Amino acid sequence: MNLNNVKVPKMPGGGALPALLKLGVIGGLGIYPEGTHFMVPWFERPVIYDVRARSHLIESTSVLVDSSREIRRILTERARYFNILLGDASITSLTFGKEFTAAIEAKQVAAQEAERTKFIV
Repeated sequence: MNLNNVKVPKMPGGGALPALLKLGVIGGLGIYPEGTHFMVPWFERPVIYDVRARSHLIESTSVLVDSSREIRRILTERARYFNILLGDASITSLTFGKEFTAAIEAKQVAAQEAERTKFIV
């Protein structure tokens, strides 16, 4: 069968509009890989993500001795829910309750008084 002599009729509606429509459909369906890409104004907008590390202050009362490991475990589980890989969790400021601080201070005062009486004797 020889298809060299077959005439294909021209379709009406040629011009710039169908070409732009085809370009828009092809561009809209395509997923761009990494790299620099041409963006169509008014149709595509860049999405800018801020991935810098930021500190976040969380105040908590805890009686755990191993508070750093427990905090890291809780934060890792919570970040995994949002598909975030947690790099590090560090405790930068740690304060104790009033009762615990008063007990430590009383113990220090008692130890100083014991050293003073030992020195006098």
